[in-house]
Amino acid sequence: MRPSTTSRPSLRAGQSKSQPTGGQTQLYLAGHTVHYIQANRSAGKRHRSGRLLEVEDNVIAVDFGDATRRYRNHDVERLVEIVGIDGAVRVCDEYIILRFDHGNLTSSCFSIADADEPWIPCNYNALTSITPDALAERIKTHGGFVVPGKDVLKSIESRKK
Repeated sequence: MRPSTTSRPSLRAGQSKSQPTGGQTQLYLAGHTVHYIQANRSAGKRHRSGRLLEVEDNVIAVDFGDATRRYRNHDVERLVEIVGIDGAVRVCDEYIILRFDHGNLTSSCFSIADADEPWIPCNYNALTSITPDALAERIKTHGGFVVPGKDVLKSIESRKK
């Protein structure tokens, strides 16, 4: 791996360079989209402080001072754009989250995966059914889901008829 010094393109939140325009990956697995429950639960947990050392393809290296760990993320271009090489980050291993601070006392997080584990490519197939069976299948295949409240209400109303 080598430090990345090239400029990165400006991207929308959640969009990566290889992603189709207008879509967001539907995976809530390690290294992909952060689920809001994962983000909230990890906020109060122990994090290890480090620096973003280098980036190559979808692998990042974080230097913790006493060790360097490698992780994968589907949107490293955006991470480098925001944090920058040598930027301060914090990793919560329990929830596989990488956090960083930015202006106005706010922080953001990225889902990370162990770089030595097999990588699962992004999946852009939108959720098409919110039946209990479809949602159970979605958890197995995508690691989770988010359903807008209005869609849940509409589904409940249609079952009453």
